[in-house]
Amino acid sequence: MARPDSRRRVFSQIGGCSLGVRVSLLSILAVASAEVLAVASAEEPTARIEEIADTTGRWNRVVQAGFGDSEVGLFDPLVKFQGMLFAGGFDENKGCQLLRSLDGTTWERVIGPGTATPSGFGNPHNESINALVVFDDHLYAGTWNEIDGAELWRSPDGMTWTLVIGHGVPMAGGFGKQENSGITALAVFRDQLFAGTGSLYCKDGVEVWSLHAKSQTWEPIAGERFALQTAFARESKYLLDAEVFNGWLYFATGDQRTGGSEIWRTQEGRFWEATVGSPSAYRAGMGHVSHDMIFDLASFKGYLYAAVWDRASEGGALWRSPDGTTWEVVVGDLPARYPMGFGLSGNVGLVSLAVLGDQLFLGTTNIDHGAQLWASHDGIIWQCLVGPEAPVRSGFGDIENSSIFSLLAFRGQLYAGTRNDKGGEIWKLSAGFTATD
Repeated sequence: MARPDSRRRVFSQIGGCSLGVRVSLLSILAVASAEVLAVASAEEPTARIEEIADTTGRWNRVVQAGFGDSEVGLFDPLVKFQGMLFAGGFDENKGCQLLRSLDGTTWERVIGPGTATPSGFGNPHNESINALVVFDDHLYAGTWNEIDGAELWRSPDGMTWTLVIGHGVPMAGGFGKQENSGITALAVFRDQLFAGTGSLYCKDGVEVWSLHAKSQTWEPIAGERFALQTAFARESKYLLDAEVFNGWLYFATGDQRTGGSEIWRTQEGRFWEATVGSPSAYRAGMGHVSHDMIFDLASFKGYLYAAVWDRASEGGALWRSPDGTTWEVVVGDLPARYPMGFGLSGNVGLVSLAVLGDQLFLGTTNIDHGAQLWASHDGIIWQCLVGPEAPVRSGFGDIENSSIFSLLAFRGQLYAGTRNDKGGEIWKLSAGFTATD
């Protein structure tokens, strides 16, 4: 999966509040958390981190309080590179940061204060790292930058970084278009690096670009400003995730001008078709106008899964497909086994997916009670691992852990990155866990 952040500064208007997509969902969550705190406290008492009673003994918090910087409010995305785990940190004031760890327990900062690379890669307008991916033996990082246009950086070791897209190099920020504020999705497919854009202000839809490792030349693949004869997500503001499944590359969209979200795919990188949204057999948002952001895609046991945010706060949804064209609703409307948001108050978004062993894990956004984590062996029957009646309470016992925006398996353990007003956190689930324990 390519993790924007990563989801991830992308904004839309939901209920009159600024919604930051992925890493920048912080704005609406901060406002909403303040509004519901009194109500939430009455419905489900807030447990402080120190008071967590994890009877399983399986969860460990490995990063807390923004790794010593409370302004780093979110850790997302997560990626594995050269045997290490990397975590992007969102900071809208000083610029993004990046952490890494060899064992998942001991961490060091590689971008930010006290390192050779200042916060934001030296540009505070780079508020977040929206996507991280490994390509051609380098780690690539796409940023969100509303002032200069999105930037793309690459590193051979995670420590030293070179600007690939941005001011002062042949390809200017935003792929030469300042309105392309974010590189919000990155994926490797058929020996090429594919980059998808996001923009709050762009009026002519998203763009997709590809980079060939041998030529190191960027080529526009989809976008309204190019005469490419391809209709690609013209009503979308963001590409939020990408996934390779059964020989196809899939992109998920967010914030349709006409409502709903879409999924597009390509088999060779040039010609695209919609599998959810016009002109496919399924309406955008699977018929729900408010299902307008697909935050994550994941393949699991022969199915492609899509985790969906609901703008109207009716509850997030989960879809799946065996072939990319025929879809069923797992969490959502009948005949789904579970209602939207698993039927629990405040689960407005299902926002992260990860596979560990023979299980699929799913993280939620819940500003009423704290984020939840679910697990499934078959993608149909789900067990709540972190939630109101689970061994670990919602938000890992802290209501301010309102979102689990990133999930990743590393060295046989599951890692979860959270959004928290006191500073983002990273939690680790011990090896050997099964959802039936």
